[in-house]
Amino acid sequence: MCSTFDKVYTTPTKKPPLKAIVVLSDGPPDVMSSLALARKKIRKDYTVSTTILEDGLYRLRLDRDIRHERVSGQAIVEWNPTGYWILYTDASSYFVTHVLEPFLNGLYPAVSRVYFNYRQILKFLDELELEYKGASVLTSIFVRRQRKAGKQKERGTLQLWELGAEQELEKLTQQYRLWIGQIGFQIRDQADLLLLAGSLTSRGVARLRYGRFSDFSDKFVLVFVGVALNWKRFFSGRERKLIDGQVQLSPYALHYPFQLESRQISDISETLSNVYSFSVIHGGNPYFAASLCDYQEGSSFGLTVLADNITITPMSKATPFALWKLTTRIQGIVGEGDIRSLR
Repeated sequence: MCSTFDKVYTTPTKKPPLKAIVVLSDGPPDVMSSLALARKKIRKDYTVSTTILEDGLYRLRLDRDIRHERVSGQAIVEWNPTGYWILYTDASSYFVTHVLEPFLNGLYPAVSRVYFNYRQILKFLDELELEYKGASVLTSIFVRRQRKAGKQKERGTLQLWELGAEQELEKLTQQYRLWIGQIGFQIRDQADLLLLAGSLTSRGVARLRYGRFSDFSDKFVLVFVGVALNWKRFFSGRERKLIDGQVQLSPYALHYPFQLESRQISDISETLSNVYSFSVIHGGNPYFAASLCDYQEGSSFGLTVLADNITITPMSKATPFALWKLTTRIQGIVGEGDIRSLR
């Protein structure tokens, strides 16, 4: 696999980018077929087959009917028993967006997607620059933005494409609510020769457009995996505990550089009530409180909104996958905030 992709993606010819998707799971990929059969929607829409290629390496083939047309494709799945899979495919972006990603989403909670906000992506860029010390890293960043205050609630998209684009992104957070779409990058050596070109979306889809697959895998995807596992550790072990008769809580907060408004609080309540078991304890502004339950896997949380903070308090069952998913949903509504531990 490595030698084949090295040859394809270091040749200057037109070709679809190689995509890599990292997901978190405690089980091996050969359970995908049985997981699919256990889920009515996937069982209805998909034909799924998995084949073991060698130890830790699998082939996944998916077929799905979309508007009366059969869309098919496959991915190579690399399993790491520390708790993640990496799926590689050179299939079309349409297959990835409309077949592969919805399939992975449907395997939750046994399989959990990885989502990045802008601060996590900045951390990833820092790690990438360390891997390529001495090289220049040119980044492009696509963001949706909305002004924090004022009568004109300006909306729009913005592309930053320059050395140090991530510093410009930090400045934008002072004026706008931001939603990251994707980052693109070009890494060049001191002679200005292109070493690696690709991108990473906030949904955790990495793309290789040019460069050695071994560099993409070792210096890009595995750095991505490292950042993802660090965030998994952040969300782990936060369920409510009873120690020596004392209740121990481990809340965390999404901190924003602006005061949350009634409209945003209303959006949070309305959106989350459609996807969670949701009970409002105290409604209104400036203080809002609710209890939530992820009915797909049973995790429960307390949620409060006050001033510039949204606080999430995990209850007696709260998996890291459910907490990451909830955090991502909230940021999709309000914008991307700074995630801080309160314990």
